[in-house]
Formats: sequence, C-alpha cells, structure tokens
Amino acid sequence: MLPREGGLVGWTRPTVESLREPDRVHGLTCSRPASVRDPRVPETGTLLQLPEEIYVKRWILIGIGALVAVFLLIQLVPYGHQHTNPSVVAEPAWNSPQTRELAVRACFDCHSNETKTYWYSGIAPFSWVIQNDIDEGRRRLNFSEWTGNSRNARESVEAVQRGSMPPIQYTLVHPNARLSDAEKTAFEQGLQATFQGG
Repeated sequence: MLPREGGLVGWTRPTVESLREPDRVHGLTCSRPASVRDPRVPETGTLLQLPEEIYVKRWILIGIGALVAVFLLIQLVPYGHQHTNPSVVAEPAWNSPQTRELAVRACFDCHSNETKTYWYSGIAPFSWVIQNDIDEGRRRLNFSEWTGNSRNARESVEAVQRGSMPPIQYTLVHPNARLSDAEKTAFEQGLQATFQGG
C-alpha cells in the first residue's frame, strides 16, 4: 500500500467503538464470507422455534387426527342408518286439508310413517339423534297409525299450545316447520276439531 500523508491508503485510526465491534479489526471493516452464517439464526431471519412450541403443535395434530379417526369409526355403528318408512295404516279424519298440511309441515317427520330424509340423516352422531327423535315421536303419537287415542290427541294439542311442538332444535334446521301466530291458532283449532270428530 502506498503511504499518503503519513499513513496507509484505506487505513483509519481505530476508535474505542470500532474496537468493541466484532467485525472490525483495528478500524478495518471485515465482512464475513457469504457461505458463513450464524447457525443459531435461520436464513429467513426469524427466531428458531422453541421446543415447547413444537411439542404443542405435535399434540394438536395428534388430537385432530384422533378426532377424525373417531368420527370415521362411529360411522360404522348401524343405528340411524336405516331410513325406510313403515306403511301408512290409518290417518285421522282431518277436519280440513289445511290442518293436515300444517301437521305435515310441523309434525310428520317425527310423528308419522312419512318421514323425509336429508343429506345429514345418515351421518353419525346426527343420525343417532334423528333416529331417537323419530322412534320416540312415533311411540307417543303416530298420525300414520291413528287409533283415536284421546289422551295422545289431547297431549298433542297442549304441546302445540305451549309451543314445545315442533321443538326448537327441529325448527332451527327446518325453517318451514315454523308456524306463524295465525297458523298456530288455526292448527290448534284444526287439531281439536279433528280429534273431536274421531
């Protein structure tokens, strides 16, 4: 190097700060080779994942996998997969077509042998709940196997008056089953007239 004004070309007097920096030696800037990097810092510049984070993510994946496996296994349970309707034996002598139409909308899926099936009807655990509701509904009152039981008829009218029939969990999935106040009043009167007539 050629001397210039009592010094070397490119040479500067070191300072206290420069001496503290690891990449400076006596004031000369030293760059690391491109192929050499700190192994503790990933190339993306983000911090390395802690072992605890990896552990938690692993267990989350295991949990999701277990839920999927259980969901697939319960599909093998046969209960709720059969959706064949028994034959219609006898219906009440409806006082009007309107009363029957309201009964079909609000009641027939659980209280008749004319149950409609939907895309989710065969998927457990929904199929279990649906089948249980159908079995219980037909046992209590079946418009397709009408025997003129006055007790069941009276209970059905009272259930409509209380608003417990159709149940809210059913109307949430089947909005068409919701009855307006006018329809509810007409349905109550129609049921009473039908059951009184035998």
